[in-house]
Amino acid sequence: MSEWTDIGSAADLSASQHLEADVDGMRVRVTRVNGTLYAFEDRCTHDDSPFDDAPIEDCEIICPRHGARFSLRTGEVLVSQGEPGDELYLLFDGVLAVEQDGQAVAEVGPGAILGEMALLESHRSADVFADMAATAYEIPLRDFERFRKQHPRAGERIMRNLAQLLADRLILANAKVNLLTPS
Repeated sequence: MSEWTDIGSAADLSASQHLEADVDGMRVRVTRVNGTLYAFEDRCTHDDSPFDDAPIEDCEIICPRHGARFSLRTGEVLVSQGEPGDELYLLFDGVLAVEQDGQAVAEVGPGAILGEMALLESHRSADVFADMAATAYEIPLRDFERFRKQHPRAGERIMRNLAQLLADRLILANAKVNLLTPS
């Protein structure tokens, strides 16, 4: 990897919303948000396509094709909607945002389990990303299944907790639908 690639001046950046360059075979974009410069790979993980004229809000670039948001500060995306899901995550510290189809659905903190739908579906149902530093432990599904077989009582308890979590979500979704349905 090269040590420095000049892609333009601050004046060039002031004249446009961003600068782009090919750096060692990677398309890189530089943009300024609130006086801070951010450089990132110009590629959405959802479809491997460039961000093109993607909007930037609250220091996040928003994919124009599927609405996922990526933090310019950290670049972190833990889970991408539509991608295969082969692991669960246990959030140790920090805060993560959860979005479906570009709409915020939750913000979760320490102790949260993410990617749990991978136990039921083959593809991710939401995007999960960090706006700031966070630590999450990855648990491959094969390891989780092995644990369940070796410790059936604990495995049953975990699955009951998952069922309760999903039931709570369904109850909340039904309540929202009832609020929107005219009497």
